Amino acid sequence: MTTVLSVWAHPDDESFGPAALLRALHEANIRNVMITATHGEQGQLGDPPQATRATLAAVRAKELRQACAIMGIDRLELWDYADGSLKDVDASELRERILALIVAEQPAVVITFGPDGIYGHPDHMAISAATTQAFAQYIANHAQDVPPRLYYVTPSPDMLEQPIENDAGDPNAPPPLPPTALIDVSAYADAKLAALKAHATQNGDWGKMLSDPERGDWLTCVYLHRAYPPVAANEPPETELFA
Repeated sequence: MTTVLSVWAHPDDESFGPAALLRALHEANIRNVMITATHGEQGQLGDPPQATRATLAAVRAKELRQACAIMGIDRLELWDYADGSLKDVDASELRERILALIVAEQPAVVITFGPDGIYGHPDHMAISAATTQAFAQYIANHAQDVPPRLYYVTPSPDMLEQPIENDAGDPNAPPPLPPTALIDVSAYADAKLAALKAHATQNGDWGKMLSDPERGDWLTCVYLHRAYPPVAANEPPETELFA
């Protein structure tokens, strides 16, 4: 069975990202496997509050599982790294844990953050680096007739010119990579919206983005940069992951 693995730092990363695409893949009988490295316990409590600081990790884990049910995730690996700590985790440990799941699941496609972490978020950048290294190690050790592909979520071309401002961002982060895949997921926009709303504690973030007129196609289009195999010169943008 064809499998897609997506790798994230926090609950809701997947819903702010390619949730509609993951639902579309589920509808196409693609196996969906997901890693979320932390419980997001440094996140918001919700407005009105949906948790206390002491209960937030457990509440966000429950929200994530609700979102996964909406997206059609077949296997969720929710790890226990501390929110905000991924940059300090032993890089080889994180890489080896991701590699072990890649070996076990043999995905045709891996999706994660790019080196930019969207807005330089250190956790996003750390999970990107670990996933990229694990993927490279898998490629080096497992020759295949059709090698797997690695994609990074990236902003739309319009948003590349209007970077997200966030005080938690690393000012030294590289700029986002340009999209090489533009996938219309308008048929599954309702699933993305429902997945976002499952993360009720984070309604301050997704509510703000939903009301932002600059993000007109945020629900209906997924932008990805294919990191492997590299995009050839003059190669047209991909419009779907699987023909």
